[in-house]
Amino acid sequence: MQVSADKWTLKPAPRPDARLTLVCLHHAGGGAYSYRAWGQQLRPDIELVAIQLPGRENRASEPLLASVEAALDGIVGAIEDIARRPYALFGHSLGAVLAYLTARRLSQRDAASPPTRLFLSSAIPPARSSADLRLPPSDASLIRRLGRLGGTPAAVLDDPRMLRAFLPALRADFELLRQCVDEDHDPLPVPFTLLRGRDDKTLDIDAFQSWGARSAAAVEERLFPGGHFYIQAAQAKVVALVNAALEAPPA
Repeated sequence: MQVSADKWTLKPAPRPDARLTLVCLHHAGGGAYSYRAWGQQLRPDIELVAIQLPGRENRASEPLLASVEAALDGIVGAIEDIARRPYALFGHSLGAVLAYLTARRLSQRDAASPPTRLFLSSAIPPARSSADLRLPPSDASLIRRLGRLGGTPAAVLDDPRMLRAFLPALRADFELLRQCVDEDHDPLPVPFTLLRGRDDKTLDIDAFQSWGARSAAAVEERLFPGGHFYIQAAQAKVVALVNAALEAPPA
């Protein structure tokens, strides 16, 4: 595991001669370690770079971010050099929205190029206003929401000490999501792959499919067995899809 000096990026399986870099962004309350196993499963010519927001895992001692602008500043600063070479972005839930907004920022920079592809998983596009994404006022109601989403081990939900360590990051990340706003823009010249769990009851399907209006290139949708966190049980299938989508074109 290679960690950058500023701790914003982790490389589970460094491949300095890789043809392309896949930058992965984690879900709310999660961290970069959720992508650890991907490094060895990706094609040999693809290097995985996982983004780590402050306040969790190897950055647990750092303050949580209070604004989405600070998050985007950190992400873009961390991968600006990567974006001068072929790269793609993958994000799950909150990570999908941050991946899209990161691509937006990088597309406005002369030194960077647009990503080869955006993989957007289990999320709807940022709205002009996200004020309706208020968190439940009590920890108990937030825990019930987590139970409905799935993906959080029962051992965490049933352990008060673990919850005390976990809930602050989750609340901070939901606040970041609430602040994500997308004003009217021209569609990105980037193909999108939209991924979701077939049984995800938390996702507005019409809103999810409206990602297509934000791309000026091809958009494809892929369904997997499972709910909001299908990505855990279907990890091998998801990585296989990524490998196929990022296969080098014939010489």
